[in-house]
Amino acid sequence: MIDKLKEPILHLLEECKTILEEEGVVIIDNIFKKFHVLNMEVKETFIKELNLRKIDVKKILENLIKCEDNYLFTNDSAFLTKVVDLEKNGLADLFVLELRSKIDAYFFIIVWNLRDIVPKIIGQFLVKQFNKTIEMKILNSLNKKDYCINSLDENKISA
Repeated sequence: MIDKLKEPILHLLEECKTILEEEGVVIIDNIFKKFHVLNMEVKETFIKELNLRKIDVKKILENLIKCEDNYLFTNDSAFLTKVVDLEKNGLADLFVLELRSKIDAYFFIIVWNLRDIVPKIIGQFLVKQFNKTIEMKILNSLNKKDYCINSLDENKISA
């Protein structure tokens, strides 16, 4: 049942990456519009690093889902309240109903936890960490290829 949460979580990650990529490309195009070669190199490095960061975040999120799938925590107040409600209503003898109710309550807890933690993970590891490292990655990429000197000609357009 927890596997059903994987698709929307990874879709959210993809949507966030797409937004960052689209906005980043617009900014890069605006900054380097007169320097075509430099623009292409910066854009290529930006997209490559963003995709690498997305892969890292995807692994973190998949591990989070595995953690939830492999651990049953039954001391949560929502779960225990559901069990007490069943017992009050005299339904404790109905094994199937009780089990279904417990599973639903537990699934609700997992969804609630993931709803809180997934945006934090994406924000921290996709947005903030990428923001901290992208400038250095771009500068290193340009330095390795001597683009800073060779690509500052405004009229030069590569084929």
